[in-house]
Amino acid sequence: MEPNEVRATTSLGMFVGIRSSQVCSWKGIPYAKPIKNSLLFSQPVPETEYDSPVRAVSFSGICPQRSILRTDVSENCLTLNIWSPECDEKKRPVLFFIHGGAFSHGAGSESYYRGEYLAKTWDIVVVTVNYRMGIFGCLDFSTVSDEFTSNNCIRDVLAALRWVGRHIGSFGGNPELITIMGQSAGGTMVSTLSVMEEAKGLFQRAVIMSGGPTQLQSLDVCRKTTDAFL
Repeated sequence: MEPNEVRATTSLGMFVGIRSSQVCSWKGIPYAKPIKNSLLFSQPVPETEYDSPVRAVSFSGICPQRSILRTDVSENCLTLNIWSPECDEKKRPVLFFIHGGAFSHGAGSESYYRGEYLAKTWDIVVVTVNYRMGIFGCLDFSTVSDEFTSNNCIRDVLAALRWVGRHIGSFGGNPELITIMGQSAGGTMVSTLSVMEEAKGLFQRAVIMSGGPTQLQSLDVCRKTTDAFL
């Protein structure tokens, strides 16, 4: 074990992160399998157990998007990042942040979303997450094939929340004290998650930073948009 390494052991296996500036961090942890082939338009499939330690010391690629600045696109983009003051059993409050970007761009690895300062200053655990956007996350191709699912953007966030609920205790967090916070598109998702039956019990508090339920589309409008795209 390297001097600055920190290891968290979960039911899935061991995740190796880095300790620096009084904060432990794990980056690019997969909460679902890579979006290959039909999985690109289907609900996320949770990762299974790992046979060897997973090095989580650098951010993964980002989910597909059109951007002249964000070009590190990867199939292995359904990942999350964790910052914690210590890898212990203290059970700190957890802040789960959902990035904005008009449902078309952005990533949980953006420099202004990184959680070192909040984790160190307030003794909390900070989590950021990637999710599918644009045609991959927001259109409804279920009429084309029953392999495909709608609303994959929010299905991804739900999968990440379930992962956090099961495993964040191994990173110094309290699975029974999770606050979801979202900005812009992330705020819209927070407003939606707050009333979704599928999200019940996955978090205890919610903070909306811009965004809101007025940005949601009906099923009919979404399918018309999907048909127009096709």
